[in-house]
This record gives sequence, C-alpha cells and structure tokens, in this order.
Amino acid sequence: MNRVDQWSNFAELLGNLIAKYADVLDIDSMKDTNTKSNIKDEEKNIKISEKNIA
Repeated sequence: MNRVDQWSNFAELLGNLIAKYADVLDIDSMKDTNTKSNIKDEEKNIKISEKNIA
C-alpha cells in the first residue's frame, strides 16, 4: 500500500468518526476560540512568558 492510499484511508476514517460523533460532541455549540478577547489574552500570556524567560 502506498503512502497516498494510507493518508486517504486515514482522512476517510477521520471524516467518518467526525460525522458519527458530531451530534454527541455538539460541535456547533462549542465556544469560538478565535475571538478578539482570547487573542489578546494569548498575547498577554506570551509577553508574560517572554518576561519570565529573560
């Protein structure tokens, strides 16, 4: 089996698992992690980390 077939099979498996458990996981109601406040919090955490390293 060549590498392309393996990746295709893996992608198909992931797609099937997501489709099967999407209702159980309730993906549509999950919090959006890409909001401005989360990005600002992340930037603040990075600055604190850089300060602690220096």
